[in-house]
Amino acid sequence: MNELTPFITQIFFLGVIPFAAYFLGVYIRKTVFPSPQSPVMKHQFLVAIPLSVMVIAPLIATLGQAISDAESMSAYLITIGVIIEHGLFMNEAVCERFKAKLQPA
Repeated sequence: MNELTPFITQIFFLGVIPFAAYFLGVYIRKTVFPSPQSPVMKHQFLVAIPLSVMVIAPLIATLGQAISDAESMSAYLITIGVIIEHGLFMNEAVCERFKAKLQPA
């Protein structure tokens, strides 16, 4: 188990925390700042699955550099903040556009 500890830690910092941060942003937007036409939480979470992969995949390079260098914890935290911000704003906008496209004309 000792030789797996760095690998598990890296997976946690690169895989679990960024996705949890994105979904935290979706949750905060829905509960704290809901818009009048805000879609249901279930629909937002379902749309958030592919969007989170699109947002987080390019940022993994930055996150990987940040966790490899112990002095750049601020870079890691700023990147996590950017991911939360994407969950706050991008997800609901995409949900509203999908909803508008699916409405009959």
